[in-house]
Amino acid sequence: MRFSEIVKQSKFSSNQAKAVLNVMYTANWLEDLVRRQLKPYGISHEQYNVLRILRGNHPDTYALQQIRERMLNRWSNASRLVEKLRKKEYVTRRQSKENRRKVEIKITDKGLDLLEQIDEEVPMDSLYREGLSSEEARTLSENLDQMREKMGEALEDG
Repeated sequence: MRFSEIVKQSKFSSNQAKAVLNVMYTANWLEDLVRRQLKPYGISHEQYNVLRILRGNHPDTYALQQIRERMLNRWSNASRLVEKLRKKEYVTRRQSKENRRKVEIKITDKGLDLLEQIDEEVPMDSLYREGLSSEEARTLSENLDQMREKMGEALEDG
């Protein structure tokens, strides 16, 4: 179904406004899709993101700030997410030996096993491939990067 049919609006102030609203709607739609796929595993989309970040650095650790910098949703409370994952035994937290103010976070074998199970049972990558060809995905990514850059510059310029 087309965006204008979903929101029951045929006229927008500009094609750019319609595109931005469509991006926002689609982002929420995709997040809901992922959330529903993860529900049987008892983790949120944000917790899944943290586990994937930690898996990407395994067997090394990340500090909380390093996780926060890599998160898709930078407004999520990374401390709270890590604590929930720690209680489920998917991650460990420990103070750095070199810097007592720094907390090192590491994915556990149980966390790695959960991600492996999700990867096998919820083939998100193949689902994504159904939505766009490789070339369409590349073009979309480039357009989104360009939009963020230009809008960011416009905001900086005032």
